[in-house]
Amino acid sequence: MMNSLTVALILIGLVLVAVVARCHQQARLALVAEANKPTAALPSWWLPTMLLVLLALPTLLYGQLGRYGDWHRGVADVHTDYLLQAAINKSRLEVTEQPQNQQVLLQLAKDHAAGGQYDDALKVLQQLRSQHGETAPWLGLTAKYRYYRDGRVLGNEAKQALAAALQLDSSDVTTLEFMATYAYRQQDYKTAIEHWQQLLDSGNGGAYRRTIEGAITRAQAKLDRTQ
Repeated sequence: MMNSLTVALILIGLVLVAVVARCHQQARLALVAEANKPTAALPSWWLPTMLLVLLALPTLLYGQLGRYGDWHRGVADVHTDYLLQAAINKSRLEVTEQPQNQQVLLQLAKDHAAGGQYDDALKVLQQLRSQHGETAPWLGLTAKYRYYRDGRVLGNEAKQALAAALQLDSSDVTTLEFMATYAYRQQDYKTAIEHWQQLLDSGNGGAYRRTIEGAITRAQAKLDRTQ
């Protein structure tokens, strides 16, 4: 992409240079023919100045539109929504083919949530819970998605879902992680630490143990500053 744009700009610049040079030559000949004096040509600074301006314009344009300084980042934000929608469509197709598959339904709910479609995610979770019964992780996700759907407000329905999840499994990873994160955002660092520590003590932290320990350290530092 960057190389193609560079080549195009160079070609445009060369064409412009050729056009200006041709125009300059014709203007010079016209002046000489009119005055019969070679010295009657355009000022000597005119051609270099025009060439610099014409070369500078595409360079500035490329700097603004081509974002040369960002080429190495390789981020294509314009494709993000398409990728998410493709994942959702794929999960929907799998659900159509396997309507009773718990993992397929759960993946569809997560894909909807990743795309910010929390109402759709909650509908799929409700379908999952209706078909296969209540589980702590699904109730934890239900609370989490309701929280984000409602503009990061923990309403009564979300609180009820959390309470039901803890009643089924007091050390559920999904539920405790969300509750710890919510408490941290509310600057209730003591509660956040308790939830994360409970998760570590239960042995359910798994591969996220070091991440959780880091979160506890940050929360403890903020708690110490407030005391």
